[in-house]
Amino acid sequence: MKHLVLKIGGMTCMNCVKAIENILTDMDGVSGVQVDLSSGRLELDYQAGITGPDEIAESIEDGGYDVLDS
Repeated sequence: MKHLVLKIGGMTCMNCVKAIENILTDMDGVSGVQVDLSSGRLELDYQAGITGPDEIAESIEDGGYDVLDS
């Protein structure tokens, strides 16, 4: 497992947090999703070879949120 930390933009409430958690927990190879609304920070573990940072970021963006530079 690899660990990934991302800065997420566009979250305004706990419903946004739940939406991102749902998007990511439905992805194969992703586990341990933690989203912090106040910091805009996302942490998760992923299985390399099944998914990766690019696919994770694309799923978040497809959900209507922004992946920001740290």
